[in-house]
Amino acid sequence: MRRVKSNFIVILLIISSLLISACGIRGNSDFNYMQERNIMKVTIQSTRDKSYKFTVTDKDVINDIYSILSSASVVEEKSTLDPDYTLEIYESPTEFKTFNYVAGLDKKDGANLYNDDNKYIVSKRLDNDIIKNFANIRKPIDFEYVYYTSILSCIDKYVSSNKDAGNVGVNISNDNMAARFQISTEIEEFKKKVNKLKSVTFM
Repeated sequence: MRRVKSNFIVILLIISSLLISACGIRGNSDFNYMQERNIMKVTIQSTRDKSYKFTVTDKDVINDIYSILSSASVVEEKSTLDPDYTLEIYESPTEFKTFNYVAGLDKKDGANLYNDDNKYIVSKRLDNDIIKNFANIRKPIDFEYVYYTSILSCIDKYVSSNKDAGNVGVNISNDNMAARFQISTEIEEFKKKVNKLKSVTFM
């Protein structure tokens, strides 16, 4: 009986370790310095529009950011998508840590917050509670529909009316007016839809 119990415990430990490996280590102590030391500010900047940046100095908001980051899961692989924002945590004007952040990412798609040393899956609260709450970074109403769907509709009409025009390339990376509102997950969906159109290629 003792041997059966021992084997059962071993099996449970193996299952637990497999689950932890598959899901990542939930929660971490990597951001404890945000509580232990006086963080002067956190900056979040769009990677597509360098002028689009905001700075957090409010202690309550910084504590909220700490809460979100400290509950993040540590994982091995980062997302293959381009980062949407650069997040910097300042202890002093010359001491800061920098992370890349991919907005709106599903947990199964890898780390959405990372740098050269660490990779984390961070709750979408960073999107919903922090980034989207800053008035100057809120997207226009129905941006996804107005922007992406309108482009698709125009391309479709153009291709239908110009059947001998040859291959059409679509490049939105230089659209400076919309750059600050573009995020990689939406661009990826748009890319898939573009590439389904006949004689059209996403560039």
